[in-house]
Amino acid sequence: MNQIAVLVNESKTESPRAIATGNNAQFYNAIGYSPEIRYFHQLGISYGEFPDSADLQISSVLSGENDFILLNWNGKDNGIILGDGKHDGQIKIILDEYYNLITVNEQFNLRFYEKHLK
Repeated sequence: MNQIAVLVNESKTESPRAIATGNNAQFYNAIGYSPEIRYFHQLGISYGEFPDSADLQISSVLSGENDFILLNWNGKDNGIILGDGKHDGQIKIILDEYYNLITVNEQFNLRFYEKHLK
C-alpha cells in the first residue's frame, strides 16, 4: 500500500479522485483522500444480500472520472472483478481505454491503475 501511496502522491494530478474496491479502505488513509461515494468499503456480506456497496463502486469505476483505481480483483484474469461479475466486461473496456495498469500485487489480488494523461 505504501508503494501505491507514493505513486499517487508523486503524480502531477491536483486533487486526485480515487476509488479502492473491495475492502481496501486503508488506501484512502495512505493517500490522504476522502472518498466521494457512500459505500467506499465492502462489508463481509454477499453481493446477493447487499449489492449496494459493490454497485456504487462499479458505477464509480465505470464513470471514468477517477484518476486512480485500486481494484481488488477477485480472481485471476477470468475471475470476477466486482459484485456478481455482470459488469466485468464494461469495467475491462473502461480500464483498457482510459487507464494504465501501474502495478499488480498477486498476493493480495490488487491491481492499481492510473488514468491516461490528457
